Amino acid sequence: EISCAGATYIRSACLGAALCRSWAPPYMEDYIGAAVEMGALSAMTGASPRTARDLLPLLHEAPPDASSAWHFVRVSAALPSPPSLRLVSIDVEMIERRKDGVKVPVRAAVLSVDFCAGCEPQKSVLVSTLVDPSAIDPGWATCEAEWDDKFSITGLPYAQLVLAKQQQMMMSLPALQECITSALHPKAFLVGHNLASDLRALHVHGPMLRRRLIDTQAVYTFGSGAWPSLRVLVESMLPPDAWAGFQSSAHHPEADADAVACLLLREVELLLRDPSRQRGEWTGRHEGRQEGVGAPASAEGGALAEAAAEHSLLVPESDVGRLIGKGGSRIKSIRQETGATLSLGPCNAGSAPSPRVLRIAGDTDAVANAVAAVKRVVHVTMAVGSRAT
Repeated sequence: EISCAGATYIRSACLGAALCRSWAPPYMEDYIGAAVEMGALSAMTGASPRTARDLLPLLHEAPPDASSAWHFVRVSAALPSPPSLRLVSIDVEMIERRKDGVKVPVRAAVLSVDFCAGCEPQKSVLVSTLVDPSAIDPGWATCEAEWDDKFSITGLPYAQLVLAKQQQMMMSLPALQECITSALHPKAFLVGHNLASDLRALHVHGPMLRRRLIDTQAVYTFGSGAWPSLRVLVESMLPPDAWAGFQSSAHHPEADADAVACLLLREVELLLRDPSRQRGEWTGRHEGRQEGVGAPASAEGGALAEAAAEHSLLVPESDVGRLIGKGGSRIKSIRQETGATLSLGPCNAGSAPSPRVLRIAGDTDAVANAVAAVKRVVHVTMAVGSRAT
């Protein structure tokens, strides 16, 4: 089902070159078409089996679990003045509770891009902040041993996060939830990369989110169906001079949210220029990955020729339960966090069962992050047959 949000009132206008630092198409004249294409990209998100599976628990009246921190999204029927088509781009960085794999937000950014009739689209940073997750776990700042601070991603050690809380430099989770809800209106789309992971960490849910979500992880996939990382998408599709060094070290939510907005603006502009273009078409989509034949990158940009990889790890049978987690929570968490595909081989019968093979596939960043995540949980060795293509 295609949502044509905004199609009744949006007229032609020029897309200003200063909209985004990385993708500034000269013109986006058909705003009705833009609304239709955004609705179609939202439909792609809902049609992606893996993305839909992860998002489904968040799209109901009832919260996914008994936590009191869940925020129910209610979108007012009132339109802004003047009416506008809007993208609300979010990104969240998290720390992980070791005992159960629960992730809580510690950094977040919310950006908006408004398309108003008769004027250039306007981008605004609504919030870029550290987040206090006390609403989820009141004691998170009392025991460092219980938490993995994900320093390579967040860029902030646990001690620094605790200090920020003590100095009242963090936004409360309820305040952040309200910021996101208040940014939404009937003509708005909530966008991100791996939205299910971010929304779950933010404890945001509700059926009003249906047909309002666009996930670049679902829009752009490899031919095999594996999810590319945001870094690979940026390197493949956004101007390298503006995005050099993106995610080369710690992730910055504001930059990540900006990247998602830029990717979607670029996608809509290309779709409007070429009606025959396939939605979600990119250089990594058809590179013969499933057949193992590498195709040259196109002139569109193409760090993707060597981006796919596969690793096989040997997991001792005694550690399999710890890797999988209660109800599959930990291995699912690794999949969601990294975008890699993880497949665990069958158990070998016998009095002394041999290690099980864990196959990890995806783009190079996703695989590297997944391997690191697995090694933080269990002791593994590399199996024969790991490759990069």
